[in-house]
Amino acid sequence: MRDDAHCQQLLHRICEYMDGELDTGTCAELEAHLAECSDCRSLLDSLRKTVSLYRRCVPDDLPPDVRARLLAALNLPPPDAQ
Repeated sequence: MRDDAHCQQLLHRICEYMDGELDTGTCAELEAHLAECSDCRSLLDSLRKTVSLYRRCVPDDLPPDVRARLLAALNLPPPDAQ
């Protein structure tokens, strides 16, 4: 049975998971949840694809305000801060 509250709790940490910043216990808990929850696996897959698409685009070709909003929406630092 799906527990939406548990999904929400774990998905608040999904960016940290993708960046390898979670402690071992939290990472294991999230991975166990992903193994059981197809909705969360789909969300993670979508996020990974979004980040991959972003990294393949050329943000310098975007107007500066659009690029800044895109980076903020994706919770990514500006390229010069990496």
